[in-house]
Amino acid sequence: MAALGNYREYSEYLSLGAEITAGMLVPIGAGYLVDYYWQTEPWGVLIGMLVGFFQVFNIIIKLVRRSTKKEGKGPSKNHKNTSRK
Repeated sequence: MAALGNYREYSEYLSLGAEITAGMLVPIGAGYLVDYYWQTEPWGVLIGMLVGFFQVFNIIIKLVRRSTKKEGKGPSKNHKNTSRK
């Protein structure tokens, strides 16, 4: 069973590449289609790039939060700042 748990951890990171690729390509592709059918180029692709960038940034933030939560790093909810200036 230990191998199965290890496989789940690896699969989480292996799927990250597909998630990032889809997070960029889908909005850019949608922007391209908007440009193609409504002759609004380059605005559809540019907006798609911005949406894709924010989507990938969101994916990275979620990954970092999950990673720090698993490792137990970062301040706890009961942490009080006792330092004084």
